[in-house]
Amino acid sequence: MKKNKDLIKETIQHLEFDKLKEIDINKGLTKQQVLEHQAKYGQNIIPEKKPKSLFWNIIDQLKDPLVLILLIVVIISFSITLYSYVHNLLEPKEQVVAFAEPLVILLIIFLNVFFKLMQEIKTKKAISSLKKMNSSVVKTLRDGQEVVIDTSQIVAGDILLLELGNVVPADGVVIEQSKLKVQEAILTGESESVYKKNFSFKDKNEFEQDQYFLFSGSTISSGKTKLLVSAIGSDTKLGKIASLISNTTEALSPLQQKILKFSKFIGFFAAIVSLFFFFLFIFIKEQGNFDAWQKALIISLTIAIGVIPEGLVPLVTISLIIGVKKLAKEKALVKDISSIETLGNISVICTDKTGTLTENKMKLIDTFIYQLSQQQFWTYASLCTDAVYDLNNLENKSIGDPEELLILEESQKLNINKNNFLKSNPRIFEIPFNSQRKMMSVINKIEQKNILIAKGAPEIILKKSVNVTSQILEVYENFNKKGYRIFALAYKEISTEIEQKHFEHEENNLTFAGLIVMQDNPRKGIKEVIEKLKNANIKTVMITGDHPTTASAIAQQISLIDSEQQSLSKTQWDQLNEEKWSKNVENYLVYSRTTPEDKIKIVSALQDKKHIVAMLGDGVNDAPALKKSNVGFAMGITGTDVTKQVSNVILADDNFATTYKAIKNGRNVINNIKILFIYLLIANLCALLISFFGLFIFKNNVFSALQILWINVVSETLGGIAIGLSNISKSVMNKTFLENNRSLFNKEIILKTLILSFFNTIITLLSYFWAQNLVANAGLTFEDKSVFASSVAFITISISLAINSFILVIPKPLMLEKWSKTKYLISGFLLSVLSIIFICFTPGVNEVFHINFYFDLLNNSDNVTTKAIVFSFFLGFLIFIVDQIWKFAVFIYGKEKKS
Repeated sequence: MKKNKDLIKETIQHLEFDKLKEIDINKGLTKQQVLEHQAKYGQNIIPEKKPKSLFWNIIDQLKDPLVLILLIVVIISFSITLYSYVHNLLEPKEQVVAFAEPLVILLIIFLNVFFKLMQEIKTKKAISSLKKMNSSVVKTLRDGQEVVIDTSQIVAGDILLLELGNVVPADGVVIEQSKLKVQEAILTGESESVYKKNFSFKDKNEFEQDQYFLFSGSTISSGKTKLLVSAIGSDTKLGKIASLISNTTEALSPLQQKILKFSKFIGFFAAIVSLFFFFLFIFIKEQGNFDAWQKALIISLTIAIGVIPEGLVPLVTISLIIGVKKLAKEKALVKDISSIETLGNISVICTDKTGTLTENKMKLIDTFIYQLSQQQFWTYASLCTDAVYDLNNLENKSIGDPEELLILEESQKLNINKNNFLKSNPRIFEIPFNSQRKMMSVINKIEQKNILIAKGAPEIILKKSVNVTSQILEVYENFNKKGYRIFALAYKEISTEIEQKHFEHEENNLTFAGLIVMQDNPRKGIKEVIEKLKNANIKTVMITGDHPTTASAIAQQISLIDSEQQSLSKTQWDQLNEEKWSKNVENYLVYSRTTPEDKIKIVSALQDKKHIVAMLGDGVNDAPALKKSNVGFAMGITGTDVTKQVSNVILADDNFATTYKAIKNGRNVINNIKILFIYLLIANLCALLISFFGLFIFKNNVFSALQILWINVVSETLGGIAIGLSNISKSVMNKTFLENNRSLFNKEIILKTLILSFFNTIITLLSYFWAQNLVANAGLTFEDKSVFASSVAFITISISLAINSFILVIPKPLMLEKWSKTKYLISGFLLSVLSIIFICFTPGVNEVFHINFYFDLLNNSDNVTTKAIVFSFFLGFLIFIVDQIWKFAVFIYGKEKKS
């Protein structure tokens, strides 16, 4: 691991020491200089990894175990056809069909690969557009004016204005700073923030020391700074790391790993089953005659095709992409599609209070001013802010924390203009706020005196004040009991002889000036969202830096807690035994006066209890906990750069209620993927059972390889997409979902799969048997009878399997469900039926698929073919009829039971 002292040695500085001295640090670059530097050094962009070529992308898709088996089938099938052609074993018409079969399989493989590639391209485009939507901006000084630019437009020589929470967008030297501390863990791996010093421009040795430099990718954890950019893009320290990252392989998500593992198992199973059927055909059908090896091999390959769920991987990908798109409409921007799976498994949400559970719109409730005039009190209060408030700005570009904006607004009512006051009473020093100190201080030159003004948490300011009386404490306690947000104000005159470097030690022996009492009301509808989450077996944990009384008051208002026993202050926590707290961590729902380190401890302890933890945050102090959590939610409007960077999901509307929608969508995607597994496995199990029993009962293979492949790839894919688009299940947000979702399969799923598979198998074999008997005396050859029976059975199984989407997804009778919820399933089913009609009745196409109803020979006065087709459709719909009767019975019984 590199230490901080080595960082500067690994960067390339565009502007060397002498060039830096030429920059006007008070005005920044001119427009002409910006253009010159852009032409010379380029944009502040770290080039992304060069995308794979189309050829290698196709090769990657062909590495899928399921696709590899199909390719082997094509090679063997083509080899057998070529052998038969060379030895004149096939009739001219049979030759066309024989060569067409492997070509069609190859075409279907190509379409499958093409489809998956298109989905990947769409996903990459969606992520790319998301990056553009969330591109960072930065304040810079150009031509003497503060301007906001995209970070990609930064050039060497720019003066950047950075503050708490900003991610440093380029390497550079610190030319001005106030209590600056920087988190460089992304570069060094060291979690402790480091102090930085001002670059003097006098000593060239400073240009080789880290303490005067900020590096791209690090985060401002305290204070503010002016940064003179010396290096951009790939020549920064972060750029060097990025070049290493671009050569690493992305890890597969848990869902992708499960699918890959399942694919390998199915591939191995298909190989064993096909080998079993090869010998079964030789010894059962041909009584041990190995001269029939070609036929046996074709049948065993057909079985292999039937066992493989070719549509599994693309259909799961489609389901995830659909989930991402739905969430984008709900104002939740998912950065990685694999996060959808984790969203659905969230069992605890940890969140801050201000701005998430509350409106983050402060309302002044009261003030308590002690031994100062109202004018002087509000003047001091306005000076101790970093917010910018301008009543004359028609575009309302006020910037800052809501509490500070409220202070400036109240000051304006007394004609106290902070900006005008600062012209004659400048700020000469600032000790910034941070979560450990819970206060900030400024020192202004007022009437030739150095006045320190402090603002912060009352318990901190009161401890540092010398004039606190019982009256002050009583007033504070009365306000505090009501759960208000309270700021204390204090001041002190500092001797003009004290040097600036000693100012930070002067935050003591203060004179208490008063209290500012505010209220931040709970968000509208937040109580209902908390209740919904409880009903979904999801805990909400408030982690705030606020006073315990304020935190508990808000928590009780929104029904987050029922008693004070569920609330824990920092003081109470410190008094608890660590082991006892960890053991009972699930019982605490409110934490107050916490630090960033506390948030990580809480998240870790909950994860140790096997919870999937989500963390919501907007500030830089939330970033470590967001990264530690299973799913990090960052606020899109108020969130800092670093929180957005480490998050998995960005809430574009900063609304806590959107997390509920995200979890619901995630659970729905998981539910749909489970249904997809059942839907596809039924088809595969049916193919296996039909082949097995068909061989024993009819001494023949019921379906050709192409027929099975069409059902698995085309017909099942249409229904699978419809399932992915569905959003019907109401049970995804009930208490039992997480318990039921521990494994991909459970007893109920296995039982349902077996019942539907055996039902489909029985009606298909019945259809085949009936069709054979129907043409028993029609004068057809055994081969033609088999083709006719196979054609009838093909319609039956295709219709029946397509109907499974209704059976698996819709919990009540179809006619009682809203059209808006069933339109995708109905559309998918109708498209499947049209595809069946297309290959069954289109001349030339049906021959390739070994389908023939012999209209010219059979449709005489008895209308044999018409009867067969009608009966095949009836048997196909039989499963739907049975299902609807059962669901109507359950619905009526349930209604009577309720009444």
